[in-house]
Amino acid sequence: MFKPAFYRVLFAVEGNEEFDVRTVGRRLNVIPSTAKRYIRELLKKGYIREVRPRFYTLTDEGVALKNSLKNLLEKKIEENLGYVLTDPSTGNPVPVKITNIYQLYAIVKYNLIPENILLEHIRRGYLAKWIRDVLGDLDLADFLDNKRDISVNELLSILEERLKILDSIRSVLGM
Repeated sequence: MFKPAFYRVLFAVEGNEEFDVRTVGRRLNVIPSTAKRYIRELLKKGYIREVRPRFYTLTDEGVALKNSLKNLLEKKIEENLGYVLTDPSTGNPVPVKITNIYQLYAIVKYNLIPENILLEHIRRGYLAKWIRDVLGDLDLADFLDNKRDISVNELLSILEERLKILDSIRSVLGM
């Protein structure tokens, strides 16, 4: 299982910086065997690559994921850019506006809008487009684009995982 803590490595290193197990361990305040496990998992996922024996760097995919996650943490969305759901059968707006991933999670978790309306916005690609264009989370948007038949429970699990990742990263960034 890919744990949220593994993503912390992405934020412990800079762009094209070469790093080793010791560097990651020191920056994340973990023992070398833990740092090595994190690196091994990120290698498998393709987020880092070995540039020479025991030295690594972020891949383009790793940099893109880091930027997506950073956008979720730092981006402030103005009210006029919030996502307004509309009932596809009537075209009437639902009285809920989403301005961040935490609000999206709460809406899904606590069933604040009818399930059919949320799923239709996913099926049509509207929510993924907003997540990509406004929130800047390319990874989550691509996932939703490729999984338009997702269930509400699956979406909830994905969002819970995303929030765990963000919480884990906050510790690295001192937020």
